[in-house]
Amino acid sequence: MGCCSGQVMLGDSRDVVEGETLRLPCRFHSALGSSTTLYFWSRVNKDGKDNAAINAAALDPHYNIDFSPQEGKYDLLISKANYDKDNGKFECWLKEGGSGVDIYSVSYVVTVLIPPGEPRITPPKPIAREGESAALTCSSEGGSPDPTIRWYRDGVLLQGVIQKGGSRERPTSSILTITPRLEDDDAIYRCVVWNRALREDLKLETSVSLRVHYGPQVKIVSYQEAKAGEPLIVKCEVNSKPPPHMIQWLKEGDPYFRQTGDTLRIEKITVDDGGRYICQAATSFRPSGSNVQSEAIGNGTVTVRIRHKPGQAEIYPVQPVAIAGRPFTLSCTAHPLGWPLPEYRWWKEGTSTEDITTKSNYTLVSAHMSHEGRYFCQPRNLVGNGGSASVYLTVHEPASIVIPLRPQTIKKDKERDYSITCRARGKPKPKVRWLQNGQPISEDSGLFHISTSEVVEDNNAFVVQSTLAFAGPSRRENGLTAGDRGRYTCEFDNGVGEAARSEMMLRIEHSPVVRHTYNRVAFDVGETAVIQCKMQAYPAPQFEWSSRGRVLDEYGNYGTNITDLGEDIYAGVLSIRDMKEEDYGEYTCRASNQVGDDKKTIIRLVRKGPPERPTHLELIEVSSDKVTLRWQEGFNGGFANTEFLVTYLNTETGRSMNESCRSQNLCQITGLSANTEYHFKVIAVNPRGYSPYSEDLSVTTKVNLKDMPRPTEAQFDRDTGYLTFHVEPSSLKLLAKIEARPVGTEMWIQQTVISVIRQIEKVQLNPPDEGFSDVRVKLCLESNDSWCGDAKLANPLEEELPNPKDSRAAISSETLMVIVGIIGVTFLICIVLAICCCWKKKVNHKEKKEFEMETQNPRPKAVTPPYFPDGVVNKGLESVTDDIHKAGIYTTNTSGINGGMNGHIPSGSHPHSGMMYNPDPDQSPCSALDHSEPWLKPTDDMGTEGSYQPYDSRLPNGYFYPEDYQPLTEEMMNMKNREHLHSPYYDVSGLPDPYAMSEEDKTQHISMSFDESHESGYSTPNSRSRRVIREIIV
Repeated sequence: MGCCSGQVMLGDSRDVVEGETLRLPCRFHSALGSSTTLYFWSRVNKDGKDNAAINAAALDPHYNIDFSPQEGKYDLLISKANYDKDNGKFECWLKEGGSGVDIYSVSYVVTVLIPPGEPRITPPKPIAREGESAALTCSSEGGSPDPTIRWYRDGVLLQGVIQKGGSRERPTSSILTITPRLEDDDAIYRCVVWNRALREDLKLETSVSLRVHYGPQVKIVSYQEAKAGEPLIVKCEVNSKPPPHMIQWLKEGDPYFRQTGDTLRIEKITVDDGGRYICQAATSFRPSGSNVQSEAIGNGTVTVRIRHKPGQAEIYPVQPVAIAGRPFTLSCTAHPLGWPLPEYRWWKEGTSTEDITTKSNYTLVSAHMSHEGRYFCQPRNLVGNGGSASVYLTVHEPASIVIPLRPQTIKKDKERDYSITCRARGKPKPKVRWLQNGQPISEDSGLFHISTSEVVEDNNAFVVQSTLAFAGPSRRENGLTAGDRGRYTCEFDNGVGEAARSEMMLRIEHSPVVRHTYNRVAFDVGETAVIQCKMQAYPAPQFEWSSRGRVLDEYGNYGTNITDLGEDIYAGVLSIRDMKEEDYGEYTCRASNQVGDDKKTIIRLVRKGPPERPTHLELIEVSSDKVTLRWQEGFNGGFANTEFLVTYLNTETGRSMNESCRSQNLCQITGLSANTEYHFKVIAVNPRGYSPYSEDLSVTTKVNLKDMPRPTEAQFDRDTGYLTFHVEPSSLKLLAKIEARPVGTEMWIQQTVISVIRQIEKVQLNPPDEGFSDVRVKLCLESNDSWCGDAKLANPLEEELPNPKDSRAAISSETLMVIVGIIGVTFLICIVLAICCCWKKKVNHKEKKEFEMETQNPRPKAVTPPYFPDGVVNKGLESVTDDIHKAGIYTTNTSGINGGMNGHIPSGSHPHSGMMYNPDPDQSPCSALDHSEPWLKPTDDMGTEGSYQPYDSRLPNGYFYPEDYQPLTEEMMNMKNREHLHSPYYDVSGLPDPYAMSEEDKTQHISMSFDESHESGYSTPNSRSRRVIREIIV
């Protein structure tokens, strides 16, 4: 030991068997001891920390101190060690007296050894299910320290999960998780427990036997053969733990077959008894620790074959059609199939002695017309032969060209009586179609005549020959023209495979023909003008340009070239660089070739300007909400970026809209209303201006399918077969499709189609003998009978539908009740109004007396809105004054003309200054008749102008009133009415004579409002504190 102050020594663990003696040494350098040194032994156990000894005094009866400071010894002797007291940590401390500084310390962990308790395994009789995890728990209690627990099976150590107890009061456990297999049944699992209280060779152990439950394992033969009429016995062996509680036999495809027991028995087997039989066993069990009983099912299958000859043969497809040159297969089967499995004999009619094949399928690698005929098939096996079957194989031949067209033909212009011919073969008979440049040729054009002939060859194959003659009433002397140039196709199609085609390029030798659209071009001075002249000719033409009598060639600011545009069309181009004013004018383009006359055309070079008017506006497509338009463009004024604007008018609403089509000349207008007439016109626009509008095009959009009408009522009389249905009046021309569903079927069958002429239509149907289960009616457009609304299912006839004329006059009971209710409510309102009026007269009489008493009072008289005995003067405000719940005509406006209403109260306006009548929506009739407060004061901050205040000696009469207006008494009203002919309103200087005014002029003046700066009507001199009062009495 060192001699340094504060030395800490790490002790070690000490074991002591319970009841024996243990010495814990505490040795230190003798120099550390002094008369002031304090000596301690402390103990920490399960009850907490405590002192075991202080200096030479032990604090427990079975503790002793071996204390000799001179020798540096302070040992603790524990006699008869006790687990509860001595199992823990002991520390020896030397501290300096007075300061308490640690001088030296050493510690020990004492373990009081107690043998572990006997191990116990739970569950004691474990039961597990095959393939499902199970847990075994081995625990031991009472040992110190915590024991080690190990699991073994057949001497092999198994890994368990230890859960330490920490004291002898709590058990230590080891949990072993296993997933048992079938071979683990009755396996022995051993648990071994040991701790340091036991000798190495002494261990505690226990073991359990695991029972593994497993589902039924069914053993059965996979195949069993029997002869018809013999008994059938099949044994089913089932192995399970616990034994199965149910074994039964089932048959695939037969839900009614069921036998119980492990043996399948059929006393006299028939052909129908063949098939697959299932032996099914079920076992119930409940693993350890589970309260749920589960069931496991095992199956085994045996195929039972009944030896018998095959039944009647069947060949598929039933109506076979092969295509020449392609593979085709005929399949044969038998019902019943027979056992052993049969082979199949195939032969063709007329060759019964020669077998084609003995397989179930007969395949033609490449069908030929010679393969057409009747084929037979017969199944057979060792037991006997089945019935034969036959089908007729039809071989179709795709159309193929026999004599094609020449790839290219060159003819002269005006050559007469020219024709081309091609021939094709096929089965069924091909249909021929002629095309020019990909477009079908019609004889209705008067330019062509088509003749076709046919010949039937072997196996009903057709050879079709068609001739296209360049002749017709529209062709001059049946001669060829330059327009006949192009690609001609004869196309044969018989619905088998792809159509057969042969093409020919026809070229016509002709002199040049003009092909450009406009005879003018536009460029500005300083630009490079490009004048293009398009000509169609064969052979290729030569171009010559001239202007003002002189030929223009490659010199100066002129340039020329020729471009082949294809289709025998050539473009001669004259370019003029750095254009000048004198370059404007006419230019002549002359084209010529070897055929004959040359062709001249004049093209004018002009300044750029607005575009020309589009023409020939036409409808391409129309639906319920969109249309597609096309038009013929005019000259674009020299701008390639000319755009088009479509203007359209809805004739129902009168609303006009514009739609920009950019530069596209196939323009779609969307967002239209269904079944509505529109007027369309188009205008062209470029940077220099716009053209006049094109002619109008009237288009009516289609009806939207969801808006299609449907019958409102439909009744069917099953006795007479009459169907009656009602249709609401409509502007659409409609058809009615009547469909019915015969009894016992789910398919609707159309019975008839009629035009809807009357509101009530009556149709007699011809039901079958079993009758109709349902009848329905659909309304469709007459112009497109596929455009139909929802169907109306007819009800059984109860009573005849009313005649439309009578139905308008008849009043239903519901309508009558509504009318009676309205009359009753109106009567009650009248009574309430009469009562309120009577009450109002009493109130007015009382107010009259109060008015007479107040005439001596200097208060100013209140002003009310004007009283109009026979309507209103200002008819512009008639809609306002007709209703007492609407705002009054006269309101005080403190914001002037710009901020105020200027005598008009627009709908929905709420001015923030002045006063405005604001009726209470919940006002009763009586309160509505009470005019005591029809003029509401503003609620926001306002100046003193236009409002009454308490008494003020500075004012003329000193009073303002809390209410702006009070109603006049009846006497006052009568007096004002008598004076209306001499109204001072019309005597104001500058106002016209009211009798010389029209009704409109009077209205205008009455609704006029004045600014503060005006001194008109009844007013005081201008000031911020004055109040303007205008009184207009008519």
